[in-house]
Amino acid sequence: MPWPNDDAYETGELEFAYVMPDSVDVFGYGELPDASTNSAPVITIESPTPNTQIDPTEELVFTITDPDGNPIVLQQINVQTGTLADPWFVAWRDGAQAPGFTVTRTTITNGYRFRVRRTAGWIPGPELNLEPIFADSYGGIAS
Repeated sequence: MPWPNDDAYETGELEFAYVMPDSVDVFGYGELPDASTNSAPVITIESPTPNTQIDPTEELVFTITDPDGNPIVLQQINVQTGTLADPWFVAWRDGAQAPGFTVTRTTITNGYRFRVRRTAGWIPGPELNLEPIFADSYGGIAS
């Protein structure tokens, strides 16, 4: 049995039917598939105090809370001290402290408080950069 367009192939009269959806919903990483107003988690550094250098043996203390009360998942904590030229360190990854760090996590209302120490001490200098990578269960991303 010949194909429906067998003869048309020779003459260049092939017909194609395209099916195009009227609309396609596309969501980027961390976006919600609904029109909710979920907020991203909020990060607050408690220690050291703002505009002061971190002491090499000082604890870095910060909280992560979700204004909507959604559960929070900590994926990773990256920390840089010293200057912008100094290396970043991974202090926490996938639910566990990284080698060379002591991390304590305490549950607080709508989130957690983290206390982080580097075993070898923080690099002295004017910079303290904290990059916690969190997500809540509704897609709100904080970094």
